[in-house]
Amino acid sequence: MDTSYTGTLQVSVTSSLGLTPIPGAVVSISYTGDPDSPLETLITDESGQTETVSLDAPPRDLSLSPD
Repeated sequence: MDTSYTGTLQVSVTSSLGLTPIPGAVVSISYTGDPDSPLETLITDESGQTETVSLDAPPRDLSLSPD
């Protein structure tokens, strides 16, 4: 995607029982249509969070419309 717009993403991973943070979880970020080519692969820290990464985003105008 060729754009000058970016957004940020940070993922938190917790267990379904007790919401305990999961350290060492592997998180892969990819386009929906291309899951075999990850844009980023992150690993959670001791608090179950990944680092914050910047990703390409659509123009803000498109994000303000429900369609």
